[in-house]
Amino acid sequence: MSASASASVKAEKTDAKRVALGEYVTLLVTDQDGRRLTRTMRRSDQLQVLMDFYYSMVPTVKHGEGVFNYRGPEINHDGTRTPADYEMKDGDEIRFFPKVELVTPVLQDFTGRSFTRTMRTTDRLQVLMDFYHAMVPSAGVAPGVFMYCGERVTGEQTPAGIGMKDWDRIYVVPTVRGEVGREKKSDDDYITLKVRGPDGHKVYRTMRHTDEVKTLMHFYHSIMPAACAAGGAFLFCGTRLIGDETPLQIGMIDGAEVDHFATQRGIF
Repeated sequence: MSASASASVKAEKTDAKRVALGEYVTLLVTDQDGRRLTRTMRRSDQLQVLMDFYYSMVPTVKHGEGVFNYRGPEINHDGTRTPADYEMKDGDEIRFFPKVELVTPVLQDFTGRSFTRTMRTTDRLQVLMDFYHAMVPSAGVAPGVFMYCGERVTGEQTPAGIGMKDWDRIYVVPTVRGEVGREKKSDDDYITLKVRGPDGHKVYRTMRHTDEVKTLMHFYHSIMPAACAAGGAFLFCGTRLIGDETPLQIGMIDGAEVDHFATQRGIF
């Protein structure tokens, strides 16, 4: 065999090896509990194979629940698509977000002030208590108890555990005689806003008129991480919010709605 023929055969074998290697891709699935699951699959395999793999490895997650995100788009909307369809490469990460169940309770104190905050049904009520103390720092002068349906609740309990529903009220009752001093006027001017997501979810939060709107944005990100995995824009009355505005500056009123839109377009 001539040198040129030998080189040609060697090149063909190398090309064939590259093609064979190119048939496979190793992907990483991560979740909010710190799991990192790796799976090698064919580029032509349906991504449902990868999702089924995750469910089999994490039996505490019900099959079919949650959202799988790849660089923004939710891939579980169409499990028949393949790694090749997304041009996935070795080491690419698919993020899993669990199903989120929300509830919106209202805190009311003895002065008549109300504070609304959406939370996950599995969050500890301490989240709600800390929120109240952050909104009313002077409440620390006279410690109070939190009452729901006539019974005292603790920070270790959850909305799901006590059967809480939207707009249920938790009352803040002082444990010492005398009224807690009210905040300064500028700090006592509260407004409750809501963010509507592209999937119809509504998230509510009370804040001060003088707080920057990014407080609301960060809150939405923390409650709805899957919805924000693709990035997004917050719009009020058709204008995109930057975050350094305040409700007072842009004329927001109690109950005003902010819309959240994903900025990365999915392919389903």
